[in-house]
Amino acid sequence: MVIIAATFAAGAGVVAARWMKQNAEPAPPAPEQTLLTVDSSSLDFGEVWETDKFDWAVPVTNRSANSVDISRWGSSCNCTAVQPSSLRLSPGETKTITVRLDLTQTLYYQQAAQPVAVSLLPIVAEQNSRRSWQLSGTVKPLLRKQPNLVFGPLSAAAQPLSPLQTALSFVQPIETVSVECDSPYVTAVVVPSRDDAVRSDVRVEFRFARTIPFGTHPFKLALRGTFSSPRSEYSTQLQGNVSVVTDVQAQPAEALFAARTVGETCEEEIRLISLTGRPFRIESLTPQGAGLTVQRVNDEPRFVVRQQIVEGSQTKNSVVAVVVVEGGKQALTVPVISTGVVPPPTARKGTEK
Repeated sequence: MVIIAATFAAGAGVVAARWMKQNAEPAPPAPEQTLLTVDSSSLDFGEVWETDKFDWAVPVTNRSANSVDISRWGSSCNCTAVQPSSLRLSPGETKTITVRLDLTQTLYYQQAAQPVAVSLLPIVAEQNSRRSWQLSGTVKPLLRKQPNLVFGPLSAAAQPLSPLQTALSFVQPIETVSVECDSPYVTAVVVPSRDDAVRSDVRVEFRFARTIPFGTHPFKLALRGTFSSPRSEYSTQLQGNVSVVTDVQAQPAEALFAARTVGETCEEEIRLISLTGRPFRIESLTPQGAGLTVQRVNDEPRFVVRQQIVEGSQTKNSVVAVVVVEGGKQALTVPVISTGVVPPPTARKGTEK
C-alpha cells in the first residue's frame, strides 16, 4: 500500500521532466493530513506499446475518518486525463479512477523502449492537503524510426499537388493497418502490397485537396491495426504538416548579420528561384529600413543586400521584391536582420582595463 507522497517522487526520471509544460498543474508542498492511498501494483502499468489513448485503472482509498472531496486532478504533463474529473470518498471507501495517457509524447525513436513516469495530483477541496502519486512503466515504439510527414514548402503554382508517399517501418510484423488523416487538405491511404504476406514495412500515400491556402497546415495521422504474432491490437497517431507558398522564393530566405560596430556595412547575396522552374523576371527591388540598400546583379534573378549598422540593438528591415510571373505579379518580402551592435575595438580595450 502506498500513501500519497507530499511531493513528486524522486524517481520521476527524465521523461516526466521532459513532459512538463507551462500549464501543467504544479505540486506545491503541503502538510500531511488527508490519507488517500493506492495499492503499489496500481502505479506500475508495466511494458506497453505506444498509443495516444492508454487507459489505466487506479483504485483510490480514503483511510481517514472524514469524507474527502477531490475537486480536480493535476499532473506533471499535458498528456493526462482523469475520469471522473471529481469525486467524493466516504471514510474507508474505495473508488476507481481511469487515467488516460497519451504515450506518443514520450518517444524520440532512438531507443527500443523508454521508461515513463507521470505524477498525478488529487486536489482536495476545502483542505490544504495536496499529495501526488507517480505512475510509471515502459513504452515500446511501434515504428523503427520517426517518418517524415512534413510536406513542403510546396508551390501554389503547382496545384493541384501530386500525391506523395512515405514509408512506415514497424518494429514487428503486422497483420492489418489502417490510416486516417484529420486534415481537410490531406487524405491518406495505405498503398496495397503485391501479396498478402505478413510484412513490417508499409507505404502510405498522401493525397492533397485541389486547392490549399497559403501557409502551414498541421495534421494528425492515426494508425490502427493488429500485430501478427502474438496477435494484438495497436493504435497511435503521428504529427505532420503541409506547407504551401508562392512559387518564387528567396535563397537564403533571409539576410542575417551578426552583431557589428556602428557604421560598419555587411552584405549578403540573395537569389530568387521558381520552385516549379517557371520563367519570371524581377520588376523592382525596394529596401525598407534605415541603412539598407539593395543592388541588382546584372539581369540575373539575384541581388546584393547591404546593411549599414545603425544605433540600436537588433534591427529588422526587409527588401520587397516584385516579380513578373505567368499570369501576373508576385511580391516577396526578404527579411534583413542585424542581431545587434558591438562597441568598437578601442572601446572594448578600454572596458577590459
